[in-house]
Amino acid sequence: MGWFSKKKPETVTYSQSFEIKNPPREVRMDVVEAVDNALTRVGRTEVMHAIDPARVVNFRDGGPPVWSVALTEVAAQLPYTLFITYGFSNTLSPEPGREGVNYEFSLAVANSPTQPWAVALLRHLCRYQLTSGNELMVGDVMPCHAPITCIPFPPQHHAMMPQTPLDSIVVVNDPVLRVIQTPNGPINVRRIVGVTMNDLQVIGPQPVAQRESVLAEINPEFLTVL
Repeated sequence: MGWFSKKKPETVTYSQSFEIKNPPREVRMDVVEAVDNALTRVGRTEVMHAIDPARVVNFRDGGPPVWSVALTEVAAQLPYTLFITYGFSNTLSPEPGREGVNYEFSLAVANSPTQPWAVALLRHLCRYQLTSGNELMVGDVMPCHAPITCIPFPPQHHAMMPQTPLDSIVVVNDPVLRVIQTPNGPINVRRIVGVTMNDLQVIGPQPVAQRESVLAEINPEFLTVL
């Protein structure tokens, strides 16, 4: 007969500290609430936020590119997890360098593991735009030259990520969230869709204004399925 200890397991606490040299990141909480409400209307589960502890730090001072990424489960013919950034837009986070930016990015992942790559991918693409100055516009296509689950991470972590033939992205209008009305003006939602290089060879040669409709013929709900 075995013996089982009733002693409570030890609790391990991790802490992270950082210095705020300049004013902290400004966030309009009434806009956060408006985006939360929009997610609640389309989702079937509670809205959950993936939070970086350093989000109070401005991006120019070394903080993350967005204040948060939230997710909810959506009931559809093919159920999926919907992710959206909070604070890429100047509408939600009026931070220097975001002037005139009135959009956030989303990602809809179906029948696939989503952690940790989905949140990391959105943050990675937001950081790419902020540092490069290359805007990810509706109709844009981008070959990533690696599985989209891996590109946010250093090579030593790639083997631990879900494998997929999706190695490129297309930017479209989010068909579910579309435009979110907030107290500080509307926020457009641009969805990132993972595609294969073969898909890209079909979509890429098309005029930019037609790429969304061409992708819709292949993938009507603009889902990313690994």
